[in-house]
Amino acid sequence: MIIGVTALARAGKDTFADYLVSKYGFPKLNMSDVIAEELVRKGLEPTKDNRSLLGDEWRKQYGMDIVIRKTLEKAQAYDNVIITGVRSVEEVDFLRKNSKSFCLVAIVADLDVRFARRDKLDPETLEGFTARDERDVKNKGLGKVIEIADYTLANNYKTTEEFYKDIDGLIQKIKQ
Repeated sequence: MIIGVTALARAGKDTFADYLVSKYGFPKLNMSDVIAEELVRKGLEPTKDNRSLLGDEWRKQYGMDIVIRKTLEKAQAYDNVIITGVRSVEEVDFLRKNSKSFCLVAIVADLDVRFARRDKLDPETLEGFTARDERDVKNKGLGKVIEIADYTLANNYKTTEEFYKDIDGLIQKIKQ
């Protein structure tokens, strides 16, 4: 089974994925790691902005499904896996066509909650933060991806334990 997870920055996709790793034993593959590896190879800092910009470049040059193609090569080694960072409809289509059992989960959270969760790799200003959101929504089609998700979880919680309860409920639905 492949579970893809998508979200705007800081909504909680990695919290979701890390919980599946720790509680359910899923290996985690992050699509942006493929991009980060290339940035490091080029001697560039693998910031979120740089990963986003290089991802945009690759998608224009090699097609919207380039990052998932590279990630799915790594996923073949596992029976069950969580893939974070699904950002385009083409990536979803590729996963649905090229994996036996795939479902997509969208994690959503309010802008003010997401901005409060930012770290040193994120833009410091609200304008920079929302500009990255706009690039993800417009350039990659992330808004459409969130819309076509098989499941959506809201993560405006103050504690991760509250979010974990929702994740457990979702995993029970997926396993049925």
